[in-house]
Amino acid sequence: MPRPERPLEQDGSVTCEFAQALRQLRREAGSPPYRLLAARAHYSASTLAAAAGGRQLPSLQVTRAFAAACGADPGVWEQRWRDTRALLDTAAATTTAGASERVPTMRPPGTPAGDTRPPTGVPRYVPPESPRLSLRSIRVALAVAVAASLAGVVVLYASVFGAVLPSPGDAPRPAAGAERISGPVRPGPAASGNGDLRVSSADGRLMVLATSDDIQLWDTHDVAVPPRCAARITPGFPPAALRLDGGGAILTAVPPYRAGQRFGQHERRWDVTDPAHPRELHSTLPAV
Repeated sequence: MPRPERPLEQDGSVTCEFAQALRQLRREAGSPPYRLLAARAHYSASTLAAAAGGRQLPSLQVTRAFAAACGADPGVWEQRWRDTRALLDTAAATTTAGASERVPTMRPPGTPAGDTRPPTGVPRYVPPESPRLSLRSIRVALAVAVAASLAGVVVLYASVFGAVLPSPGDAPRPAAGAERISGPVRPGPAASGNGDLRVSSADGRLMVLATSDDIQLWDTHDVAVPPRCAARITPGFPPAALRLDGGGAILTAVPPYRAGQRFGQHERRWDVTDPAHPRELHSTLPAV
């Protein structure tokens, strides 16, 4: 079922009246669909619908084709189109003339009314020149900005990680399991020697440091205070890789690869939602 036509804006214009007349002609012809009229008039359905839309006056050729497709006399509608076109041209000329009369002409005092020569002695407006930046000044500004950014990154990294993490031998290690460290960590060098692994959660609340002997859980959620070693875990093997899953809630320690070992086999997992109390999770992979 074809959708109904959009109502015309009754603004009293001759264009709207012409579109209303075209719609009335289509209704008198039995309101055929625009697709059927398009097949008769050899114009697209959208062109014929726009002719009766009232937004603008259609062309003379479209008007004659529309009238012929509805069974009307194209000559009659051609004369009607020319009358409407003449009214629109007259209204446009009147509007243009009225606008030109309202714009005053700036001329020096004492100039005769019929003098059409351009006025003399009127200073010409010269726009101010915009300041130009030399290529050297642009390079200097870019170099200063890059240096300041790098300095800020270095200072932030050193203040958070470089001077507050102790070495692995600064604190006692338990024989097995996990132990909570309640006291603050003494300042020392960063524990990132040869063979050490480090991984951090995406939200920055936890950093995991693994050596050949144990795994340390560092509470780094508050950058205003030094990080604390919340717990140590003894995995039973030197981890080959560390992984934080579940938004930093699950810690996985991957053992060194052995011949015939399947993916995920012998991995150990802990729930580190509370870094001070890690809880080991048993793997669901069948033992081989």
